[in-house]
Amino acid sequence: MRTQLIGSGIMILVCLFFFILAQKSLSDPWIELALDREVNNLLAESMVLQRKLSEHEPENKAEYRALYERTRDKLQHREVLLTTRDAVRVRYYWILVSTVAASLLLIAGLQFLYLRRRNLRLQLLQRNLEKLAAGDFNLETLPGEKDVVGRIGAMIQASAEVMQTNRKRLRYLENLEIWRDSARRIAHEIRTPLTAIRLELRQLVRAALQNGESSAQVLEDKQQSILEELARLSEFTDAFSSFAKLQTPKRKPQDLTHFLEEFAAIYESAWTNMGVAISLPPEAVVVAVDRRMFRQVLVNLANNSAKALGARDGVLEIVLDVRDGMAVIEVGDDGPGMPEEMREIVFEPYVTGNPVGEGMGLGLAISRKIMLDHDGDIELISSHVGGTCFHLYLPLADDSAGLPD
Repeated sequence: MRTQLIGSGIMILVCLFFFILAQKSLSDPWIELALDREVNNLLAESMVLQRKLSEHEPENKAEYRALYERTRDKLQHREVLLTTRDAVRVRYYWILVSTVAASLLLIAGLQFLYLRRRNLRLQLLQRNLEKLAAGDFNLETLPGEKDVVGRIGAMIQASAEVMQTNRKRLRYLENLEIWRDSARRIAHEIRTPLTAIRLELRQLVRAALQNGESSAQVLEDKQQSILEELARLSEFTDAFSSFAKLQTPKRKPQDLTHFLEEFAAIYESAWTNMGVAISLPPEAVVVAVDRRMFRQVLVNLANNSAKALGARDGVLEIVLDVRDGMAVIEVGDDGPGMPEEMREIVFEPYVTGNPVGEGMGLGLAISRKIMLDHDGDIELISSHVGGTCFHLYLPLADDSAGLPD
């Protein structure tokens, strides 16, 4: 700022110097011409002639008298100006120079204020960049102006939002990968002894039945109970295994409007306590998806809604929209909602609101993994007594991409 002040002061002095030189060279000749002594002599001779003419032409004496008095007034004014010529010239220069200097100072002051405000905004941009580099996305708000600094600030803000979203997605995928590795190891460690236990149990029952029929019913009951527990444990490991073996989606261009119509037609009676209603735009919405995997996401959400409804009836509403190059599928029910403590961790693996033994809590985790693998995402929008609403995001496919027959 000190450099800017010194530069502005030097610029003002240089401008005033050259202005004074130019003004002196231009105004002095005109002043000398306007106050020429010869003009006064001519005016005095004109007054003498007017007096003589009034004597020779008495009928025009009044006109010559009026002209004579005007000429005399002008001559007197010129005599005063000639006497104070130097003082008038100095005063003229001071007024003119003061006006120009005040204008230059005003311009310099406005420029200084502008540069000072711009420097403050640049410092704010620097602080935001330092925060962004440190991983802090709580950026300061830049005053909304459409100059270069304002556009740069808007780009930094947009970049921060994208980085924050991508970092959350990356962290989620990293955590999900850890859980998948854990699920793979647990499933491998449990499946082998389960098979051995099942075989040994059957051999034990056969041996006991051969030794006597008195304990046959007891052994049969025990066998049934043990097999049920083993079946549940097997289902448990199958859930782990399915989570660990999620495949890469085989994406193909699909018209979502047609896909959702098919889904509603096929699954409208799949849940006895819940109907399916859809709202679609008139035009085609083309995305690249794996039909089987994306259908699994919708079925997971629908199953959760049907379980949440319990004994009462409800409706699952599916609304398709297009926003900012993304297809947005809103999936909402009119159920009781989910507990508040679950809303922040609803997509984490093994988080479930179902009773023990009814589900592994992997449905939403798997659904989000599928959506992320499609370069999209799933988001919990709201969940309260009036129902739960999710948004599914999918990038629109290239218009040139052909739809499958």
